[in-house]
Formats: sequence, C-alpha cells, structure tokens
Amino acid sequence: MYEITKNVMQDANLSAATKIVMAVISQGVKSNTQSNISYSALASITTLTEITVAKAVKALQMAGYINVTKNDRGWNCYEVVGKNEEKEKH
Repeated sequence: MYEITKNVMQDANLSAATKIVMAVISQGVKSNTQSNISYSALASITTLTEITVAKAVKALQMAGYINVTKNDRGWNCYEVVGKNEEKEKH
C-alpha cells in the first residue's frame, strides 16, 4: 500500500500523475532516508511515460516536497521533505 502526505494529496497545484509519483517515491524512502529509483522504474510502476515522470519529479522538487541529489553513480536520489506529516493510505 502506498502512503502520501495529506498536504501533497490536497495540493491543487499538483497533477494526479505527480501525486502518484510522490506515493511511489515515498514508498521507496519509507525504509531508508533516500531512494534512487530510476525514471524508467517509476514509469513502469505507475504506467506513466518517463517524460511525465520527469515532469512530476520536477514539480515535486519545485513545490518543496522532495529534494533531488545525484549519487556517486550519477543517479537521482530522492529525499522526502516533511516525512513525519500525517499520511493517507491509498
């Protein structure tokens, strides 16, 4: 089951696709402080295109819900900001 914070779920500025991507990233971060899931894997899990996933990640980053850094292999690493907020299960 995926979880998403209430403030993300209720953010009218985020598309439904962006919220789905956030739920998957949050799941990956759940057991660690960071996740480095690829755009390709996110696209496969969500059935979205890689372009849509990239736009969603950018929107989440610009909205301040995630931090994106590069690891030593050049892969994106995602950190969810405000992970302790109230979560809704979907």
